[in-house]
Amino acid sequence: MADSIRIDSRFNGYPDTAGNGGYVAGRLAPSLPGLTTVTLRLPVPVDTHLTLQRRGEALFVYNGDDLVAEVEPAAVDVRAIDPV
Repeated sequence: MADSIRIDSRFNGYPDTAGNGGYVAGRLAPSLPGLTTVTLRLPVPVDTHLTLQRRGEALFVYNGDDLVAEVEPAAVDVRAIDPV
């Protein structure tokens, strides 16, 4: 796994702002195996190398000292309904 990620400015939200949240979450989600939950804590800067730190089963994304996002394993509890 890479130790950094960079979101290109063409994937920004509004012009000259942070990365589009859906795109950023989609880039981060496969960083862990299986289903994941991505939580964006701050606007994700574009054209900036963001540091990835793995701790336990979670991945933390930093811009300097600022926590930008967290990626954690997720569980889906779906029960099939009875057939008609």
